[in-house]
Amino acid sequence: MRDTSVQLLVRLVREYRRILEKRRTFNSALSKCVRSPCFEGRKSDPSVVPLPVDRLVEFSVFKICGPNLWDRCSYVERKSLTFAFFTCAVCFAFHLGLIIPLSTEAFLQVFGKFFARRGTSCFIYCDNGADLRGAQVSLK
Repeated sequence: MRDTSVQLLVRLVREYRRILEKRRTFNSALSKCVRSPCFEGRKSDPSVVPLPVDRLVEFSVFKICGPNLWDRCSYVERKSLTFAFFTCAVCFAFHLGLIIPLSTEAFLQVFGKFFARRGTSCFIYCDNGADLRGAQVSLK
């Protein structure tokens, strides 16, 4: 009676050998196929796009950020939570803030807490969500 670990090793080696045989068969069949010229890729000439000015200057963390809202994160009592998700464009860090009632005032409160903790941002890029547009109107 052989050891089970030896039997397992023998089974794995046989399985690996079968995979290699199938790979060889597939590659040989693929090499015999005739390729249509319609599917040949064209050579691309990538043009270099200049970076925006704010990406060329070194900034500290969260000086360039983007706020987003993450909704419908339900927990045990089937209540919905909403998070404000601030992403740093400099080092790809993130900051989460909990918004209890989903409203513009609650978002502004979380935004103020974010500025108090991380400092003010030079550039803020957003996706023009409803709460973000409401916050812009109420700040004016």
